[in-house]
Amino acid sequence: MSTTLASQILQSSADGIAGLAAARLFELVSVDAVDDFAAWKQHLRNQVLQLAAALQAQDATAFADNITWVHEAFRSRNISTEVLGAALQSLEETARESLPTTLGEVLGPYVDAARTRLVAGSQPTPSFLDPKHSSGALAGLYLEALRSGDEATATKLLFQAAKPDQLGIRTVMEEVLSPAMREIGRLWHNGQATVAEEHYVTQVTTKVLAQLLAQAPHAPQRGKTALLAGVAGNAHSFGLQVVAGHFELAGWRTICLGSDTPSASVAEAAVALGAHVVLLGATLGTQLAET
Repeated sequence: MSTTLASQILQSSADGIAGLAAARLFELVSVDAVDDFAAWKQHLRNQVLQLAAALQAQDATAFADNITWVHEAFRSRNISTEVLGAALQSLEETARESLPTTLGEVLGPYVDAARTRLVAGSQPTPSFLDPKHSSGALAGLYLEALRSGDEATATKLLFQAAKPDQLGIRTVMEEVLSPAMREIGRLWHNGQATVAEEHYVTQVTTKVLAQLLAQAPHAPQRGKTALLAGVAGNAHSFGLQVVAGHFELAGWRTICLGSDTPSASVAEAAVALGAHVVLLGATLGTQLAET
């Protein structure tokens, strides 16, 4: 009960806590190390919400995992572990001051888990593509073509592989397209790919998936409807589109509402369309409450 209440207070006060924590951070470290107040305030706001989500789920590991993810991104952008540690300290102190004393105590295990993970360090996330496997090698060639701006070659590779006597569309979706999308995300996260590259790969891959599904053989219609949507705040929808593709191939009427869909709108659509199954997509722990 106390973790739930603490979570609710942190969520509702995230903006204020972030501003105060950012100001405290600027007092702890040199201005040269943290020269963009607005960016740090936004980062700390995200961390307040991540902490709130972990408290809601009563899962300290979730907050520690988040810190590992942040640490990897910061390291690739030359932001030191010491600065991230100072940011965590600022967050903890400000969050405790924003809660009643008895509630502030529940933060301890969560912040301690994150601090332990930060001190231990982390290894860079390995590539999601295995060049020794035919699917992984193909995904690598696909990404290489797109990153050089060669959409025609990238598309040709996939259409050839999706033929029934080759890998087939289901394998292409699961073992080529999905890992390729995770890989471009990893490369962006590590500072090895630009935002423009990530957006371009996403745009082309989404288009190619739709083209492949349009040409693939489908099972007879089952008379059932599947409704899929990304929850509010989730800007990613490709995973949903892959799941929708599997339903479509299996003969379901499949309706994908895309990303960032308010829960009330999903419920209305489910009733209006007579959905037999509703599938929701969330990317971050902060979005689980929307499910």
